[in-house]
Amino acid sequence: MLDRSQAATTVEEFVAHDIAFHLRIVEAVDNPVLSMLLRVLSTRTPRVRIVRGSRTRDALDSAHRDHEQILGALQSRDALPAAAAATVHITAMEQWLAASLSDDALRAIDG
Repeated sequence: MLDRSQAATTVEEFVAHDIAFHLRIVEAVDNPVLSMLLRVLSTRTPRVRIVRGSRTRDALDSAHRDHEQILGALQSRDALPAAAAATVHITAMEQWLAASLSDDALRAIDG
């Protein structure tokens, strides 16, 4: 699963695989509230993520590293490291998304 996002040749492709990665995890934990929240966020944030992601490779590399940590902990069935890795990832993405919401990015999204 992570191989596809790492092999992505465009930011749009990466974002599509990134969303699929998150949705697959949410489906596996069978949490309807989290599933609904992720689906809402996934429909509202891709354009911001594409605009911002096209400006910085570091954000994509950071997401890859976070995903590897999360997936490794989940595969080991080790809840505490999985939760810690997910928390680090979510916090980093919140900060990244907030920084992305500059006037220039919003204008680019609005077209």
